Amino acid sequence: MGFLAKATIIYGSDVLAKAKYEKCYDKSLRIRRVVCDKVREILASCDAILAPACGKAEYKPYDALDAFEKVFEETLFTAIPSITGMPAMVTKGVQLIADSFKESVLLSIAKSVEV
Repeated sequence: MGFLAKATIIYGSDVLAKAKYEKCYDKSLRIRRVVCDKVREILASCDAILAPACGKAEYKPYDALDAFEKVFEETLFTAIPSITGMPAMVTKGVQLIADSFKESVLLSIAKSVEV
């Protein structure tokens, strides 16, 4: 298990501690609800959201100590599906996000992007 996975598990366990429930977890759930509502509002007028999947087209080698920061920065690009639980996929360097239970829409769009 890598450093990032271990750090995420430790941080998650700490946030779920009873003493921090209202300060962190409860607040996070409220923020998640706002994000879900806004994304669904956007998806009401379109089939899917097209977004970048990463910050760069090419990466240079970096020091292992810098890995945590660089990986965290890149996870921001895939945060919306992770937070909302909506289906998403990456194809040809772009990310497609659809509303819940619309996986067939994602596959259709991805097929046309890959042609």
